[in-house]
Amino acid sequence: MNLNGLFTFGSAFSQTPVCVSNKGLDWDTNCRIVKGDYTGVVLPIELEQISGRKWTDILNPCSVGMYFVSKRFIDLLYQNNITGWRTYPIIIMDKDGKEVSDYIGFSIIGKCGAIDYTKSEVSEKRRVPEGPLNRYYLGLYVGMNEWDGTVGWY
Repeated sequence: MNLNGLFTFGSAFSQTPVCVSNKGLDWDTNCRIVKGDYTGVVLPIELEQISGRKWTDILNPCSVGMYFVSKRFIDLLYQNNITGWRTYPIIIMDKDGKEVSDYIGFSIIGKCGAIDYTKSEVSEKRRVPEGPLNRYYLGLYVGMNEWDGTVGWY
């Protein structure tokens, strides 16, 4: 099976990219937004910069699973016909209290089966000297029988 149509998504493990936090969303609402369910959610979501200094295309989330991306990033998804996502409006205030434009909330709604790590090659590395060993998996094997294929635009 050709897996060229599947992509992974994440932010860099670094303190350089800006990290933003939502202002007071409860856990249930946060989880629904991550899954692309905005029913009953008051939009736009208000966010504030809490760390970092570089405004990258993918901002580091401080809430589990929430992502905030540049409009340039969204344009690239459209241009390359990449589906399985939807967006929602956000307002970001920087550390100086000024509104930052050109970012949008991003939910991944495409689905596939669980990752089978037993098929991956495993390596261990330390992220910092004297730190614990971290496992890294080379090769991503997902349950293709449960993949929803191309998800339409929302």
